[in-house]
Amino acid sequence: MRALARQHGLGEVVGPVTIHVHDELVFEPDLVFVPSERSAIIDPEGDVHGVPDLVVEILSPSTRSYDRNLKRQHYLDAGVPELWLVDIDARSVEVWRPGSDQAERLDDAVTWRVGELTLEQDRDADAVRAGVSLLAEVHQRFAGHLMIAEAREWGGDLGCTFYSSSARDAITCLEAVPPPRLEDDDVRALRDRLLSRMWELLAEETERTDAVRELGGPETLVHGDLWLKNVSVVREHGVCAKLIDWDHAGVGPAGYDLSTFLNGFDAEDRDAVLDQYRDALAGTALEPPGPGELNALFDTFERARIANCVVWSAFAVSEGPHVEWAISGVLASPVSLRWIPQPVAPGQLRAECTWTGPAGSAGALAGAAAVLVLVVTAATRQRRLSAIGLLLAGVATNSVCAALILLIHGLSGMSQSFTISRWLIGSLDAIGALGIAWLTWKEGREAFAKARGMDCSCACNCG
Repeated sequence: MRALARQHGLGEVVGPVTIHVHDELVFEPDLVFVPSERSAIIDPEGDVHGVPDLVVEILSPSTRSYDRNLKRQHYLDAGVPELWLVDIDARSVEVWRPGSDQAERLDDAVTWRVGELTLEQDRDADAVRAGVSLLAEVHQRFAGHLMIAEAREWGGDLGCTFYSSSARDAITCLEAVPPPRLEDDDVRALRDRLLSRMWELLAEETERTDAVRELGGPETLVHGDLWLKNVSVVREHGVCAKLIDWDHAGVGPAGYDLSTFLNGFDAEDRDAVLDQYRDALAGTALEPPGPGELNALFDTFERARIANCVVWSAFAVSEGPHVEWAISGVLASPVSLRWIPQPVAPGQLRAECTWTGPAGSAGALAGAAAVLVLVVTAATRQRRLSAIGLLLAGVATNSVCAALILLIHGLSGMSQSFTISRWLIGSLDAIGALGIAWLTWKEGREAFAKARGMDCSCACNCG
């Protein structure tokens, strides 16, 4: 994008960048486009003071729901003419513009290209040499670097801790699979086999983690997902390589990356690739150990990755009970739901609970449960109108008065009249209140939200 914009004199593409819309509204998107005639809003440090013509956000697993909902609305409310939400996993782009209820989705119209090919398709000698050289350079530059602590904070630990925590978390998640999910004999047998293997890994924890500490070398920045598809080959002025898709990056031994990288090559080619890597780091603390020790390290890293995959697979299978965590987090008190199998829908569970909270608590619950993709959660308001409220509603004779009564009883609970999985359960009074909501939004909503508690029911279904 940057090269295209400059080539045609369109403007500047900058990013990652900080956007200062005003003193109290600051964004940090991945990319923005500012046309040439408005380039003055970019300061010498590269920050943007004003609203750019285009904002691009790369969705990540941890912030996907926030970016698609609340953050998207903030951008559009600030006057951004066009917002692109780029989903790397789905290989798609959502284009949002002010006033639109739905995004324009681009799939086939988008060409995904960092380089012409990756090492998965282009494995000639020059391309492989460029990839190995880049990998060795990254590992060497970051070994003992001041930013290692921050990289660990944001990316995680992929060393000894990763092996231990993956095995323990896998055991916890496998043991937490609810009984209704294990009614199938094949599923139960698979769970039991995996559980047995995870206990075996945990029994080897001391031996394996000691070996990593002794033979793994100094910690450095690791890509974390270094399959050959994530090494782009660019052939412009010679051959160079680029590492892409850094969403699994962390801190750990260089062998964590090297094991994945070598595994992508045919068995007969691995020794030559390893020799290139070894030559690039010869004489440094990162120089790999001998074949026997290196194979032992690789085996430990691979088993840790497998255990980590088991964690999330087991999490998905037993996702229903995790709704309790979401509700408990919102209410700041433990919640234990009674999950009941549904005879008319084998494999599906249902649970209900009731709570009292201010307007907006259901919205907080929606955000907390957004990652539970197998769960459908509906929050509905069950208010009891006071006697005076019923009397006023009965004598209201004009639309304004009727709408005002509906506003009093509905607007304070509007944020709770919706379904978490993308559909709204609107109560009749809230729908009527929308007609005049804009007249009293700033003045009335906050006061009612703080002054009135709501009895709400939450129904959860998982399958």
